This record gives sequence, C-alpha cells and structure tokens, in this order.
Amino acid sequence: YGETSDTRRGDVGVVAHRLLGHRTLVQLRGAGNVDRKARTFGDAPEHVQRSTGFGELSLSTNLGRHDLVAGAALQRDAAAVDEQGALDFTFVTTSVFAQDVWRMARSLAFTLSTRADHHSRYGDQFSPRASLLYSFRGSWSIRASATRGFYAPTPFVEETDAIGVR
Repeated sequence: YGETSDTRRGDVGVVAHRLLGHRTLVQLRGAGNVDRKARTFGDAPEHVQRSTGFGELSLSTNLGRHDLVAGAALQRDAAAVDEQGALDFTFVTTSVFAQDVWRMARSLAFTLSTRADHHSRYGDQFSPRASLLYSFRGSWSIRASATRGFYAPTPFVEETDAIGVR
C-alpha cells in the first residue's frame, strides 16, 4: 500500500495604518493564501485546492479610560476536490465588529465586544464577548471571559488530514 503527498502553498499579507488627528487610527489589513495538495492513497488519487482571502478596515481611538475599536471585514473561503465535486464550496462572510476596553484601574480592565457576521450559506451570526483582565505586578495576568462564537462546518478536519477528505 503506497501513500504519497505533494503540497504547494503560498500566502501573502499586508497591514497599513494611518493616524487621523491626534488619536484616531485607521487600519487596513488583508491576507490571502492558496493550498494545493496532490495525494495518493494506494491507487486512489486526491487533488484538493483550498484558498482564503480576507480584508478588514477598522478605526480605533482612545476616549479617557476607554480604548474603542470598530470596523468591517470581508472573508472568502473556497475548496475544490477534483475527485469529489460534492465537497466543493465557496463561502463569503461579511462582518461588522466593535470593542470597548475600559481600564477600570491600573491593573484591571473590562472588555466588551461584539461581532455580527453574514455567512453566504449559514446566514446571520451574532458573537458577543465580555472579559475581565487583572494584571499582577511583573508580567503575570489572569483573564476571565464569556463568549459565544460561530465557525462554518467544513470537511477539512484533523482526521481527514491523515486519511484524505474523500
């Protein structure tokens, strides 16, 4: 029984930022990758191409004890399995998000954030988050968080990496 694998991967990312006025920062982030795998399990070939593209625009500012961030993002995820077209997908997700970090004291910060996503297949998702961070003297800190999130299902999980997605 023979098994072979040939993987080709490329990625790129960019971050740009500009200060508006004295305390408002505009930031643009983008990234993309392509991952191609040509594998053989015994006599069965498997050719998979996965790609992701991501872009985000955000504004951040400081108002007294509050560090505020708001923005929007766009992400595209795609996969193509030559031998099993039923596993192919292309998802596009648009998002808006906001965050407030309130520095209650020198060693204590409360963060409240939210994210709303519109997924091209799974619809609207809402992900709130709250956390409390306590910093000790030196470099130690402890955080308690509560959140709710979403991740779209995909056939690419740890188990299929070893045995193939088909």
